[in-house]
Amino acid sequence: MEPNTSLAQEAPIPVATDLVSAEALSALWFVRYHITLVPRSALVVPLHSRGSMIRGAFGMALRRLVCHDVDLSCRACPLEASCAYPQTFEPRPPANADRLSNLQDAPRPFVFDPPAAESAEFAPGQPVTFGLTAIGRAARLVPYFVSAFRNLADEGLGPRRARFDLLEVAALDAVGTRTAIYQNTTPLVRLTAPTLRAADLVKPGDTARTSLTLRFSTPLDLKDQGVPVGIPEFAPLIRRLRDRANALSTFFADGPLSLDFKGISAVAEGVKLVRNATSLIEVNRRSSRTGQRHDVGGLIGEAEYKGEGIGRLMALVRVGEVMHVGKHAAFGNGRMEVVG
Repeated sequence: MEPNTSLAQEAPIPVATDLVSAEALSALWFVRYHITLVPRSALVVPLHSRGSMIRGAFGMALRRLVCHDVDLSCRACPLEASCAYPQTFEPRPPANADRLSNLQDAPRPFVFDPPAAESAEFAPGQPVTFGLTAIGRAARLVPYFVSAFRNLADEGLGPRRARFDLLEVAALDAVGTRTAIYQNTTPLVRLTAPTLRAADLVKPGDTARTSLTLRFSTPLDLKDQGVPVGIPEFAPLIRRLRDRANALSTFFADGPLSLDFKGISAVAEGVKLVRNATSLIEVNRRSSRTGQRHDVGGLIGEAEYKGEGIGRLMALVRVGEVMHVGKHAAFGNGRMEVVG
């Protein structure tokens, strides 16, 4: 199954004259999807670990779908370079990645947005919708993703292994208009989906902002220079957004970003946290593959910032709304939203 490879438009990447404009981020692109399923029995989705639950079940379903030997390490498999599972869950930095090539693992080229509903249980027949963002070339693997969820429908999801029907997978454009690429009435998966870049995400008035309120709706777990961040100051947040965007673009999209890394950090240092309404929550997940428990908690709530440099960094913030930030971003953690 070889998907269309024309999702990304080939174009020269302009060098931005501003600190971090939408043009400076144009090498990074996404495709966003909404996945809707309908449970056949009560589906339990714990509030703050539902992203890791969906990601874990999806990973196992994808591996069983494509792997000829699930007990074999991907690193030892001769098919590693062409297999959808390691490309998605165990990507390796390319040899020509320069300073980023010393990373043992590349970031995962996808992000789940867990269901936003506050309920921890969905009744039979009640539609459940969640988001999946594919970064760059990972969008070519979407037929595998859809097939994995179709297989998972009969295996069940959640602690009660609730079976479900995969109703629809829809691609979203910049304003949220949905285009179905899969429906349960047909087995085909369409690859015609809009690609999104920073220029599609910025809003009127962003560059003039001197104040900003961010809502962290899933646990935010940051480290800055190796030190855990307990208060969501602006500079550590921006540095992690900057580095994550560059790594994702380098490994999966159109190449390294044309950014002034030190300049971004310096401007971010001038933006002050003026209201911190976040709190630390503790959440643990148990790996069904290894049996080990992992801390997936972090900060949730709102933080308000003020400073003249906010407008110069808003394109990066808007990209952060899509790609999330911090540890376990692929699970859906570190989801940030501009309020107002």
